[in-house]
Amino acid sequence: MMLLTQLMARDEFHHHRGMRWLVLLILVALLVLVIVLVVRSSRPAATSASSVTPRTTAEDLLADRLARGEIDVDEYRRRRDALRSP
Repeated sequence: MMLLTQLMARDEFHHHRGMRWLVLLILVALLVLVIVLVVRSSRPAATSASSVTPRTTAEDLLADRLARGEIDVDEYRRRRDALRSP
């Protein structure tokens, strides 16, 4: 970037007025691109609702086992109470 500003300061570069604006436009476009890339990389990636799995607690797993018939209601209550006790 320093080289371009040095070229713009030279007298031989001043007679190409359109060239100066082009170089300035390119520098601004590069700066905007860098800013956009930095902002996009620092932002957390958006995830769709279907890819996010809800957190499963021990009580949820226990309720699932009851629903599938792996344990009976008495076993469910006993284990649930054990999970809830300090």
